[in-house]
Amino acid sequence: MKLIILTAFLLLASPVSAAEDSERAPYVTQEDFLFSGDKHKEARTWARCAALYETISDLNRVWEKPALAKQFSNFGNGAKLAVGMTFVVSNLGTSPKEFSQSRFKATWRYAQVAMDEMPSVELTGINANMESAKINGDLKKEVQAIIAGVTVCAKHLESQQAYIDMWRELATSGLLALPKQ
Repeated sequence: MKLIILTAFLLLASPVSAAEDSERAPYVTQEDFLFSGDKHKEARTWARCAALYETISDLNRVWEKPALAKQFSNFGNGAKLAVGMTFVVSNLGTSPKEFSQSRFKATWRYAQVAMDEMPSVELTGINANMESAKINGDLKKEVQAIIAGVTVCAKHLESQQAYIDMWRELATSGLLALPKQ
């Protein structure tokens, strides 16, 4: 119910309303969340969600909606964590013979890089599309595609939260080395 209200508010509060007949495909579709065990596809989908959340957060700042901007920024942080946890969880599924502390540590180091770099790559693409859309006069359609993608990503916040909860459990178990502050 919160998701429906949030989505409706986002669409109604934005200066650009989503149109059903938009020519621009959304950045993320429901089909993108059918992972079939492909950790790379899953990580790319979460990375795209992280970039979309960051973009919609920035747009909400422009639209002078700081609370929504902060909320979408938080969603983006969670999606970034889901990128990394995709790789960690796939490592946890290995057989006991293949599992080792060094392999787990290597996977976590890679996951930390992926959490930053994969969303960054996706964000660069979104920003480039936004710049092109401004030049071509298609900015409204581009924003509609972003909103449509965010709406799909938001439907998967429970899955994202499951990854966050797993990360918390691993962090408190001592398996993950957290950055020193």
